[in-house]
Amino acid sequence: MMRDIFASDLDRTLIYSETAITQLETTPSKTATVIEYKNNKPLSVMGDHAIKLLQQIRNYLLFVPITTRTLQQFERIQLPFNHRYAVVANGAQILYNDKPLLEWEERIKREVPDKSGKKDELLSHLFHFKIQGRLREADGWFFYYVLMETLSDCQLAKIRLTAEGLGWRISLQGRKLYFMPNPISKGRALQYIVEKEGAQYLFGAGDSLLDYDFLQICDQSFVPAHGELVQHLKNSSHWLTKEKGMLATEEFLTKILQTVTNPEDQTGERSDLRQKIQSIQPL
Repeated sequence: MMRDIFASDLDRTLIYSETAITQLETTPSKTATVIEYKNNKPLSVMGDHAIKLLQQIRNYLLFVPITTRTLQQFERIQLPFNHRYAVVANGAQILYNDKPLLEWEERIKREVPDKSGKKDELLSHLFHFKIQGRLREADGWFFYYVLMETLSDCQLAKIRLTAEGLGWRISLQGRKLYFMPNPISKGRALQYIVEKEGAQYLFGAGDSLLDYDFLQICDQSFVPAHGELVQHLKNSSHWLTKEKGMLATEEFLTKILQTVTNPEDQTGERSDLRQKIQSIQPL
């Protein structure tokens, strides 16, 4: 049966680490459940009210988690319900019933060399910026720095221009500075799922620049007011939540649930998805 879709980023959109909660300095949900452990230590939580809201939303919509996490990092998360699809590695991999779709991976592997410069070439250009941080690989799809010091806006702007000149995008999420080849895109991965499922209406939520391409193709998009994406939005302020942190999650989930339980509120016209994808321009 054809179902419409709710696609959502995970970290700092649906789930929160202790560090994120502290940095955002907002009132957390009254109660929360640990949904991620590493080495038997709790890493991330999801508010209990948010869990209940999402469980209700799943009665109406196909829920698709979309994350920049690698497959191994994603598998640490134990959501309290099953999901047919998931997008990991920022769109480089699509999981169907927990198994990677090899057809999609092969397509991405073919396109990256054609549309983005080699990683080593980019790193040689980044050398003179003297980025202080630990370099990490993401299963060969992309790379990121775990920063040891804060980069100024001027430094970030210069790094962004350098990356864009070689067909890469950057995104700063907390202490992690991501470098992403242009063909690896959450929006393109979501497009693939939409076409397979025949979905007609899309809800989306995300907080970072890497979420922008899939939020653009959604009929209703939500951006937590604490996110990296906030400062880059111009004419889309209606996307923003009033709350920050875990309360922002409850806010947009409540709005989505109200919309799907009151179909007359779902007034957005469905634009052609392929046309919208092709018109996407990185911020």
